Amino acid sequence: MKKPIDAPSATAVLTLLRLGLFVVAISCLAIAPTQAMAAEPSEPTTAAVGDLPVEESAPGLSLSDNTWMLLSSALVLFMTAPGLAMFYSGLVRKKNVIGVMMQCVFLMGLMTIVWALWGYSFAFGGSGGYFGNFEFIALQNVQLQWAEGQSVVPMEGSIPRLAHMLFQGMFFIITPALICGAFAERMKFSAMVVFMVLWGTLVYCPLCHWVWDSGILAYGTESAKISAGGALDFAGGTVVHISSGVSALICALAWAAMEWITRAVSDMAEGSPLGLIEGGSVIVGQIVATAVTWVFASVATFILLKIIDATMGLRISEADEIEGLDLSQHGEEGYIVI
Repeated sequence: MKKPIDAPSATAVLTLLRLGLFVVAISCLAIAPTQAMAAEPSEPTTAAVGDLPVEESAPGLSLSDNTWMLLSSALVLFMTAPGLAMFYSGLVRKKNVIGVMMQCVFLMGLMTIVWALWGYSFAFGGSGGYFGNFEFIALQNVQLQWAEGQSVVPMEGSIPRLAHMLFQGMFFIITPALICGAFAERMKFSAMVVFMVLWGTLVYCPLCHWVWDSGILAYGTESAKISAGGALDFAGGTVVHISSGVSALICALAWAAMEWITRAVSDMAEGSPLGLIEGGSVIVGQIVATAVTWVFASVATFILLKIIDATMGLRISEADEIEGLDLSQHGEEGYIVI
């Protein structure tokens, strides 16, 4: 008797991926009309698109900033697939190649939908210090709006909020995918799906709000007074890399070490030194942010794993592990040698 397959086939995964990419495509199409307009330096919260002169219809919109953000979004997406998918699949045994690729590709579609429905709102909604709100739920106040006879583009600085949502969503996709390397040949596919949705909602979104929005770890904000002034995170050191790395460490129950590098950082606005070497004090906030991220990600990840293990089980069976994830979880083989 053939065993039931725990994970979807390649066709099912591609279907979900298409749905996720459809959400991205709709976002890009909504942003596209703004690409035809030039930029004027100001800081409005919305920009109007219509028959008005460029100066009046889109004040504050930067064409170059918007173009670069969209290009960067595509580059980050490619880091997940084919980048991360091929990289991780090259590190496992040949009987688990499809299993690893499926995890990365499936997460591209799944996390895109989660981000559009509630993830972006929980990460960037409101101005609270600890968690977002429902301000942008299901892309409300993010999509193009119609007001007073013309289209209105909600803005985030010099770019449309849709572009900001799209760019940030790429990191929401790749961060859970990074954790997959910790259990590449061990975890059931269904358990992985549930864990990643919960982890993205309960771990990534709060951290993203804390560091990149108005939270307790965001440098220079009112809320960051309780964390030594907050931390500067230009490339996702806390939100993406530490959170995924610590969570992967908990998942794998293995030893790992962090390399600490103290680098001088200059405040581009005022030119004041911030790094420890130059006499600045931002290193204190960096250490606090690192410690908080470690503790929060560790505890939350452990609790989520225990809950999922108690309710549906994390570990694949010994027989499935011997056979390999390709056949036991997906019913296919990555390498077929005649």
